[in-house]
Amino acid sequence: SKDMGKMLKFALERIRTILNVETGNVYLRENEQIRIAMASDAKTRSMKKVPFKVGQGIAGRAVAVGKATMLNDAEKLSRFYREIHPQTDDIIRSALCIPLLSHGKIVGLVEVLNKIEGNFDDEDEKNLKPISDAIGEALQHFQTSSDKPTKST
Repeated sequence: SKDMGKMLKFALERIRTILNVETGNVYLRENEQIRIAMASDAKTRSMKKVPFKVGQGIAGRAVAVGKATMLNDAEKLSRFYREIHPQTDDIIRSALCIPLLSHGKIVGLVEVLNKIEGNFDDEDEKNLKPISDAIGEALQHFQTSSDKPTKST
């Protein structure tokens, strides 16, 4: 929905500022696939239509294992990223992925890429976790509201 898009865009802007990262993405899980729901940069937004499998790439692996995944190894990250987006020439130096939970189920993922100064650390994960939890709850709210039948007058 339009409101969900606004909420995700706002959340990503705040996350980028708080964690001082180049870019961030929110992915939604659809059964055994994941797709970008919102990206903070136009280039990634153009890849929204391309789903990938749970377990594929660093984002897919974070969803598969169900816990935060942090990687500060540019070589490995580039390999993971090309698994999903072979056409990209983006250089990924660092990544932090936190699954989005709703009622105990993994419904998606927040991914932040390329910390501007230094590497990701436990403090970054600690700062991103409550925001990710709030996004997971909000996604559940949007899902619940879209499932409700509309009243006809």
